[in-house]
Parts: sequence; structure tokens; C-alpha cells
Amino acid sequence: MSNIFPENLYFSGNGKELLKSLIGQKIVRMFRYCLGNHEEFQDDLQDRFLEIPRDQVFSIMEGPLLIEFNSGVEISFFSEEPMLSIAFCLERNNKGEYMDLGTFCEPLDHQDSFFVDVNNTEFSNKSMKNFLNKRITNIKLYRKDGLLSTSSYRIKDSAISFVFEDSQQMILGFDILDVPSVMSVVPWDLIPANLRDNLFEVSVI
Repeated sequence: MSNIFPENLYFSGNGKELLKSLIGQKIVRMFRYCLGNHEEFQDDLQDRFLEIPRDQVFSIMEGPLLIEFNSGVEISFFSEEPMLSIAFCLERNNKGEYMDLGTFCEPLDHQDSFFVDVNNTEFSNKSMKNFLNKRITNIKLYRKDGLLSTSSYRIKDSAISFVFEDSQQMILGFDILDVPSVMSVVPWDLIPANLRDNLFEVSVI
């Protein structure tokens, strides 16, 4: 992802109000996008097949995650490696208006990009689909224990966790699995214990 950040791109420090507005809402659709061409998309899928089961591709493929909430808001989330952080971008506001500047994902109603739907029976799985249509009751931010940088501008917000009404958590994390430099999207319980113990909560929205 480029270091030239668009106006509607956020990190936890300047995007807490946007995240807070998601509490009480439900996730109705989720997509993982490939930012390259069709050949790069197919190559990435093939690479993932060598590393993981096919039904985990949605969780570990490279590229943004686009989430639509029941209010109509759409937000894309992605790893910003130079910042060692998860970033997010408002794609559509609660008035149904698509943002003109800096969007990373095609509007869900005008899909021309290569993507994997969370409902895809080959590349996703039941544990991810179970997060659809459940009310969000809290959002937590995590950093990786011992993650240090000599560059003071690096934000190091390693993960964002959506907590649902049934106490389940969906975590969007940078380097939280044994897949470097990729934003993984998985249930909290599926993070290996040794890696989960290296995450510490830094803020509750």
C-alpha cells in the first residue's frame, strides 16, 4: 500500500470515532480484494493453496478486507506494513455516498475487481460466515508485545478486534499468524496461544 495516505484513511489514533460508530451495528457482507490483475490474483490463490487449506484463503490472502455494515457504511481494512499497523478507509458513509478520494476497493454494487466473498464455499469457512448478522458490542485494539521501532512515526497497532453479542471475536491482525506481512482475518480462538499471548490490549473504543 502506498505511503501517500488519502484524506479518508485512518489509524486508531485518528479513527476512533469511526470505529466507535460501528458498535451496535451488524456486519452484512465481507470481501477480500486483490489489488493486482487477474494473473496476480490467481498466483496468490495458488501460493496460498501450498501453505493453507483452501477454505482459509479468505482469512489469509493478501489485499484489503471490505466490510459492509447494516447501516450501509462500507469500510476497507488493510495492513500498512511501513507503519506496522492496521489501517482503514471509509469507502461509503451512512448516507450511501461513496468516497471520491483514496478508495482502495470497488463499490460492492460495481464490482470489477478480483475478490473472495466470505460466503464462498471453497475459499472461506463456517467460522468466518458465523460473524455475519451478529451485533457488535465492543471493539478492541491490540499491539504486539515487544514490537519496537527506531522510527517514531510507526504506529504499531497490530490488530483490531470486533467483539460480538455472543462474546465471539473476529480479529484483523498484522503478523498475528505465521504468515508475515499479511493482514489475517480470523476468530480470536484460532490464533495460536503463543502468538495470542504476545498481543496486549492498548485501548477499548
